[in-house]
Amino acid sequence: MFAVVAYLHSLSMIALGSLLFAQLLSINKLHDRGQLRQFLLFCLGIAVAAAVIFASGIALTFWSGRGGAFYLHNPVFYIKLAMFAAMLLIAITPARIILQWNREAELGTMPEPASVLIVKRYIVVEVILLLVVPLAASLAAQGIGLQSSSS
Repeated sequence: MFAVVAYLHSLSMIALGSLLFAQLLSINKLHDRGQLRQFLLFCLGIAVAAAVIFASGIALTFWSGRGGAFYLHNPVFYIKLAMFAAMLLIAITPARIILQWNREAELGTMPEPASVLIVKRYIVVEVILLLVVPLAASLAAQGIGLQSSSS
């Protein structure tokens, strides 16, 4: 069961990265309702991937062979959590703007270039954080950051 959860965790990280990059590549092409709908599907996929990452991460932390104490005493693990939490918090503003775009598109209005630029900047920051989160996870899993006990 542990291997399946670890697989889901890794696969969800890959999906999150892929969907963020897809968003970044498609954000300048929001010229009609169909393109906006596709962009919204990327957003939904990102939310699902983040939820699976969060749930599988909790499971891995507490039910892995090392146990929760291995991770909970490692400051690098908290750095990883902080970066992931920052990604989630940063995603709130663009999500609100994108939902507004969806409401406005129903009335026939497409996103303003200024708001597209704002959302694009938020996505770039998320991508940058996402590039560092797996590094911190790898370091924490290797025990980097744990204090060695003196005898």
